[in-house]
Amino acid sequence: MQHRITALVCGSGHCQIVCDQSNTHSFCQHDPEPEEREFLTRGITTTKTWPSEQDVEECVSNWDVYDRPPFDESSNECFRGCLEGFVNPTTGEAEGLHMHNLVHVSTGGAMNYLTQASNDPLFYCHHAQTDRIFAMWQWVQCKEPDDYPVNDVPLCMGLNDGLYPTMPPRTLKDCMKMPWELGYSYSDFSSWPPQQCGSPAAPDPTTTTTEATPADEEEFFFSWLWN
Repeated sequence: MQHRITALVCGSGHCQIVCDQSNTHSFCQHDPEPEEREFLTRGITTTKTWPSEQDVEECVSNWDVYDRPPFDESSNECFRGCLEGFVNPTTGEAEGLHMHNLVHVSTGGAMNYLTQASNDPLFYCHHAQTDRIFAMWQWVQCKEPDDYPVNDVPLCMGLNDGLYPTMPPRTLKDCMKMPWELGYSYSDFSSWPPQQCGSPAAPDPTTTTTEATPADEEEFFFSWLWN
């Protein structure tokens, strides 16, 4: 069952789904008709399945290899597949829905559609949490940018490929750093890891460092869904 979200305000009115039918992207053909996009929708219920604290800990601790060929949803025993939700955190096998993907499906509504998901404010809470888990894995597994596979498979994002339209141009490798090297951190980060890889470097006085915390109105999403 999908529920209309009428209380959230986006700009000057209630949140809507923005995906114009004139958009020719192949994914847009699955989007609802304009009258069905008047309100943001979700399908959250108490019967849905969500990632557990154990899932997070196993994903972070069990898989020290970031990615494996063929670098897609069928890659087994790798952290990237686990965090995205293609790989079972316990077995390492590419099966079912887990982690990131499971949250999208269990939230339902707009979060079920690639071209709609970012209309829902929960999308940003969810992806901030996904980034936080990635940071935990980097810390626990002591990963450096040079530890990631180059990945020159066609149509895949390679380590040395440019991220556009960033100016000046950055590569994916430039972003495979610890949060404090990119100018931010997480409030509970230093106390979580079971092993210490190192202490955060002193922040650059010219850089503003902020702690990423969930918005008060979405706090339930973190306390109930993610651990």
